[in-house]
Amino acid sequence: MRTKEDFFFGKTHQGSKGITLQLNDIESLAEKVSDNFFTAQLNRMLQEHGGRLTIADESSLPHFWGVVVK
Repeated sequence: MRTKEDFFFGKTHQGSKGITLQLNDIESLAEKVSDNFFTAQLNRMLQEHGGRLTIADESSLPHFWGVVVK
């Protein structure tokens, strides 16, 4: 897996199955920008990586709904 720097998401990890973002990172970004801008950035990443995007979290109780409701 190789690391790539994105202007909005920062450090991302790209592998054979698409791009991986950390849940904590995107959750904090979602709070700082408008809903429309955040959605546009997620859509951009999906488009750039063939619709393959993984959101990873290292905890046993991720706060995924913080992003979903955005």
